[in-house]
Amino acid sequence: MQARIGVYEYEREEARLFLVDISLEMPAEVKAEAVELKETLDYEKLLFIIQSVMKEPEWLLETVANRIVMAAQKEFPDATAMSIHILKKNPPLKAKVDSSSVKLFIKF
Repeated sequence: MQARIGVYEYEREEARLFLVDISLEMPAEVKAEAVELKETLDYEKLLFIIQSVMKEPEWLLETVANRIVMAAQKEFPDATAMSIHILKKNPPLKAKVDSSSVKLFIKF
């Protein structure tokens, strides 16, 4: 997804490519019957949270990751843990670097 995240002002003015990998640990029970959709994680809600947070310009990936985690925890209070990895493609550094990223793992 495109976002405006970076320490330099020009990074917050022009959107760059970011990849987001997020997972939530949720309680579940093993059963023979088919799982109902209402018993699953709503990925559209999770995507909306990520898009909402990432549409605002920000200085640091860590801040963005924390905001996503806090919003997801509020939306999915049954979550017992969450991991998020935000990867910035081709960051503007003084050397050729494919990506820079931040990973968080939080237990609630």
